[in-house]
Amino acid sequence: MKFFRSKRNWLVFGLLLLVLFFVRPGAQKIKSRIVGSISLALGRPVDISSASIRLLPHPGFELEDFVVHDDPAFSAEPILRSQDVTASLRLWSLLHGRLEIARLSLSEPSLNLVRNASGHWNLEALLQRAAQTAVAPTGKSKTERRPAFPYIEADSGRINLKIGEEKKPYALTDADFALWQDSENSWGMRLEAKPVRTDFNLTNTGTMELSGTWQRSSELRETPLQFSFEWAGGQLGQITTLADGNDEGWRGQLDLVTQLSGSPGDLHVQSRASVQSFRRYNVAAGSDSPLHAGCSAHYSSTNQDLDQIDCRASVQNGSLRLEGSIKSLLGARSYGLTFTAGDVPLQSVAQLATHVKSGIPDDVSAAGNLNAKISLATIAGTDLPEWQGQGEIKNLRLESVSSNAELVLATLPFTIQQTPSSMTAVRAPFLGALPSAPGVEIGPFNLPLGHAAPLQVHGWISTSTYNVRVKGDGQIQRFLQAARMLGISTPQTGADGSATVDLRMAGPWSSISTTRAAGTAQLHAVHALVRGLSVPLEIPSANLIFTQQEVDVQKLSASLAGMVWRGSLTLPRPCAVQGTCPARFYLHVEGLTDSALNTLLVGSSSSRPWYRLLEKQAPSFLSRLQAIGQLSADKISIHKISGTDFLANVDISPGQLQFSNVHAKLLGGRHSGSATLDFSSGTPSIHAEGSLDHIALDQIAGVTGDHWITGNAAATYQFSGSGKNIATILAASTAELKIKAQDCVLPNVSLSEASPLRMENFSGDLLFADGRFQLKQGSFTAPEGRYEISGTVSLNKSLSLKLVGGHGPEYSINGTLAEPRVAASKSRIARVSQQP
Repeated sequence: MKFFRSKRNWLVFGLLLLVLFFVRPGAQKIKSRIVGSISLALGRPVDISSASIRLLPHPGFELEDFVVHDDPAFSAEPILRSQDVTASLRLWSLLHGRLEIARLSLSEPSLNLVRNASGHWNLEALLQRAAQTAVAPTGKSKTERRPAFPYIEADSGRINLKIGEEKKPYALTDADFALWQDSENSWGMRLEAKPVRTDFNLTNTGTMELSGTWQRSSELRETPLQFSFEWAGGQLGQITTLADGNDEGWRGQLDLVTQLSGSPGDLHVQSRASVQSFRRYNVAAGSDSPLHAGCSAHYSSTNQDLDQIDCRASVQNGSLRLEGSIKSLLGARSYGLTFTAGDVPLQSVAQLATHVKSGIPDDVSAAGNLNAKISLATIAGTDLPEWQGQGEIKNLRLESVSSNAELVLATLPFTIQQTPSSMTAVRAPFLGALPSAPGVEIGPFNLPLGHAAPLQVHGWISTSTYNVRVKGDGQIQRFLQAARMLGISTPQTGADGSATVDLRMAGPWSSISTTRAAGTAQLHAVHALVRGLSVPLEIPSANLIFTQQEVDVQKLSASLAGMVWRGSLTLPRPCAVQGTCPARFYLHVEGLTDSALNTLLVGSSSSRPWYRLLEKQAPSFLSRLQAIGQLSADKISIHKISGTDFLANVDISPGQLQFSNVHAKLLGGRHSGSATLDFSSGTPSIHAEGSLDHIALDQIAGVTGDHWITGNAAATYQFSGSGKNIATILAASTAELKIKAQDCVLPNVSLSEASPLRMENFSGDLLFADGRFQLKQGSFTAPEGRYEISGTVSLNKSLSLKLVGGHGPEYSINGTLAEPRVAASKSRIARVSQQP
């Protein structure tokens, strides 16, 4: 151009650019040209609120409120909206006097993808129009006079999905995409975004990347294309929530790569998928066993058929394969699929099970092979799918060293069908109705567990539920070992014996982590070692009823340390909040003695304190037990004190033992009271209170071994003490008794030479502290008159008492209970005068 051959003209041009930079003139006069140009190119109405010229870093326009309206046949909402858009011009075209956009940059755009009722998308017409417009490639040469297709890019955008008028919760966020024309008849694009659901807070669904090219064609379904799609880093739990709104509990990282080639009407699909660190949410991450699979298929957009499906996965020396087709993929589907498993090693299945089910030992090993053939077809005359097939596991052997268990089966058959053939009739009502769905029926097959008659197992597994029943006889130890190897929670006990069971494990797969057997069991000749008890528990017979929440033990007959117990127990299954699910019991024993309890809790080791078994930190069953119930006994014998008809409410919690409403016939009368034993600190403590009515005092004298009193009495008492044995408890305890007695005779005490001391009515407070009893406010009425009595009695039966009468001498009583010495305070012994 001649204008730029002069230095002065270059200077004028530079000054003009400088003025334009500072003045920044508006572009409103050419706003309509910009809107018209873009509308003509897209075939859609376009609006912008304002436009201004930009010179640096590249000359162009800055557009605000950029809106591309959609075809009303699809949606009333805009197809594209962006607050800020930068349109960069081709400098070379400006120098030739033409206005040509080189790059269109959209900031945080919102794009709506809409599919109408006929199955067409709103972008189809735009792509067809772009293909039919005669423009030069984006990277055209400087000599090309045709306008070039601009490089269109967007950052931090959002892509929404609508089906008809309904906006779906699915969207792509943080979307960066670009569109350009590669060559004369070819376009390219790339997209990187994160999938989300607007109705859930998903943070780790991974990143999707899509890139590829397509070529010019008169029909969209005949457009040649080549695309690559990759979905990387998605967490399985978040992906399942993205897909159907529920976290199904699976964990692991999904990576998916798909290649598309051909045309929409004749499309070849090639995919590879892998899952790393696959596991159930409640299973601790162990050794990683990646899952890999590859698929190929052929898709036609004309009839929406997916044909030539061929998916394969290698499992050591075995293989898994899925073949067939799905017709009318987006409509009323019809299926023709076949799945085959050939010589799949069961060790791989066992490794997968340790990642799926909590509680399965890590050292479980399996031998044997799985073979199966399954078909999925559409029932004739309907659009309902029908499953059929069969398979078997040969030479099955499961072993676990930690569980000390082994299961061996020659053959385990299974069939695949629409509904269970015989499982429906035997469903236990307490499990509730399980949804009917196609599944795998396992067995029935026989499982030997150490009994002459083998156990029978029958199961049903569908995509949503499982339902397994075991019925028959077996050894209890073999039952427990097999259950632990299969990840079913069992008590840690060294029990042996036999049982007749009818148990069911059923429910949705979402609850498999808390699988608990339900049903009934009859125990026979059980011999069990309970941690913390020094003697074994013998159970000749008991009936157990298992529910989802608890185990009811009925008609219990058990023997411990020579004591025969009968009654019932209700044991909670694991509950959500510790301490809110105590065991409940009603137990009756013919005879309860302190010697038997000592044998039970201490055994032959006299150095082991019995209370250690109830301390919180003790490694025993009793230290963790929480239970409430009632205990009764025909006879009791505690430290030379015998009684009958014992009944008490018992509350056991870690570190504490409480007795309430304790009733018994004791010492010729009745006892009522309560007691609390606390073992939560280093030194156990005890607090007791109660009352005694119509007690025969001669029986109390018999306990001490000295027949020093007769009569009857009533008393209330309170006792508090602490210590590690009887001696220390008595040395550091306090007690208070309020006593009232009638018709008492002290045969070893005489205030006169004629007869022993008789007390018609006695009342007083007996305080115990520092190892001795102190009598306060004691008084009684005797034939000789009324006396007040006070003094002390030590634990070694030594006496130091004083009697003061209203008339006559005072007396002191010393010596022992067996040989008391009575002395008058005056020089001679005088007969006490009668009260006036």
